[in-house]
Amino acid sequence: MGRVAFVLFLVFFIPIRIHHVFQDPQVGEGFKFLHAIFAGMVSVPTLITVFTISASVEIAGRLRGGKGMLGWVKALPWHNPMMLAITFSFILLGIGGVGGIINMSNLLDFTVHNTQWITGHFQLIFGRASIMHCIIAYDLWPH
Repeated sequence: MGRVAFVLFLVFFIPIRIHHVFQDPQVGEGFKFLHAIFAGMVSVPTLITVFTISASVEIAGRLRGGKGMLGWVKALPWHNPMMLAITFSFILLGIGGVGGIINMSNLLDFTVHNTQWITGHFQLIFGRASIMHCIIAYDLWPH
């Protein structure tokens, strides 16, 4: 499942950079439409990845003795910084993903173009990776 998501991500992710210049008059409307479609399709491998990681975390919680619909959440190792990293990363990915959906729309992008919205979207998508690396380094340094 992970390889499929990775291949889909590469196919749809590479050509979507044009959404950064949706407001430039040199970019044709057909080109903008095509790239908006590709930008929307990036959500497919992202959702596959989120589902796979969430299912893995649920299985780990159930193997630790979690019972019931959400009992597995309490059974997770919340004292481990890696659990915090995964949870915090998912929260930021969700908020940044909603921002990406707004950015992929030509009309909504016109409203948020050249505003702090774009900076916030970038930070939520890529800044979360830096936070996760810091937490992983904090967890692995003593080992």
